[in-house]
Amino acid sequence: MDENKKPGQENPDDFDFDNFFDSFENFEPFEAFESEEKKAEQKQESAPAQESAEEDLNFINSAKQDIDDIISSYSEPEKDSAPQVEIPAGTQQSFNINISPKNIKRNQEADDYTPSVTFIPDDAVNSEIIRRVVLSISIIVIVLSAAYLLKSYILDPYMSEKKNTKAAGDLIVVENFPEGTKESEMWDELKKKYPGVEFAPDMLIKYANLYAANPDLRGWITIAPFGIDMPLAQGADNSYYLKRDIYKKWTEYGVPYFDYRNSTYLLDRNTIVYGHNMKYSDKIFGMLEDYKTVDGFKRAPTIQCNTIYEDYTWKIYAVFITNSEAKDDNGYVFNYTFTRLPDEKFKEYISYVDKRALYTTGVDILPTDNILTLSTCCYDFDSAKIVVLARLVRDGESAEVDTSKAKTNPNPQYPQAWYDAYGKTNPYANAGRWYAK
Repeated sequence: MDENKKPGQENPDDFDFDNFFDSFENFEPFEAFESEEKKAEQKQESAPAQESAEEDLNFINSAKQDIDDIISSYSEPEKDSAPQVEIPAGTQQSFNINISPKNIKRNQEADDYTPSVTFIPDDAVNSEIIRRVVLSISIIVIVLSAAYLLKSYILDPYMSEKKNTKAAGDLIVVENFPEGTKESEMWDELKKKYPGVEFAPDMLIKYANLYAANPDLRGWITIAPFGIDMPLAQGADNSYYLKRDIYKKWTEYGVPYFDYRNSTYLLDRNTIVYGHNMKYSDKIFGMLEDYKTVDGFKRAPTIQCNTIYEDYTWKIYAVFITNSEAKDDNGYVFNYTFTRLPDEKFKEYISYVDKRALYTTGVDILPTDNILTLSTCCYDFDSAKIVVLARLVRDGESAEVDTSKAKTNPNPQYPQAWYDAYGKTNPYANAGRWYAK
């Protein structure tokens, strides 16, 4: 045995780490494992090897007793039982005790091993938690925003356009039938193709495929210069097709639809069609805002708006901005959504439209004419609507429009909210109001 070696002391190079940590498996920090006499003996025996360690951490005996005292001081501090760390008064601090083998430091001079103790201030822990929470929330917001923008600006418009293209492809081209095929024979073939469908009497054969897909099909609208070319539905109310396409599938864009009160078999005095105008897309009826200017009118002075029973051409008569909520015009909503009026009342209505029209078109209108009203949102104020009023081309009349006659109205009547939005005085605040009844 090495004479310089104390009884029971092993060579430090042969230190058994596994046995060292196994000895703490059942350690209880609040129990005294050794008597005061034995502690004194161990202190006396190991004093030469502890001198340098006591200068730094005030360890007692060995690394084992040192860890005992540190854990004991963490659980239930006692005076002089652990190394003293100066902490500012009134400050709470937390720390981690890392006793993994990788963090045991060897004291070469004292042949001793001391555990590494890392003190982590509460402020640092809290700051790190806040930083990670903020970072996580920021990432979620960015991802959701990107997904929303992708959906709103790319996917939804694309899917809407795709559905309209499909609907156009479903239209039957009569010329594709063999030459000499009678219409009755065409219908016989279609009824065999769709045995469960009861087609509307007198409907045009070109709509048969779409009608078989959805019996709510009521027509088709085309304004070629504005890229509007799509089917028209009609629901049991004026909300069903706000978020459904012609195949009754959900879509943010919906499909244009006739007012549920309209008869599409025999036209009413006023046939009304509603459609969306998204802030972030010009699909569906978004392009109707081009009708705010005379130049827009000159691009598309006529509209093809058909029912499944007959094709019709309409001439633009007037375009105006109105409101859908009474609060935006001093408690008043101008009624442009009536379906039937006697001739004299209709003539009265047209006189009020003339005051609101953004320009005149040079197209005339008679008290006996049928009109088409296209209605969609615009964003001049909260409940703003742009209304395009066209009248049916009369029997024997040319569908041509002399657009050179169009003139801007220097002072059209707007709802009160429009003047408020643009910081102007409303010259029509006390003007008379028109009511359908």
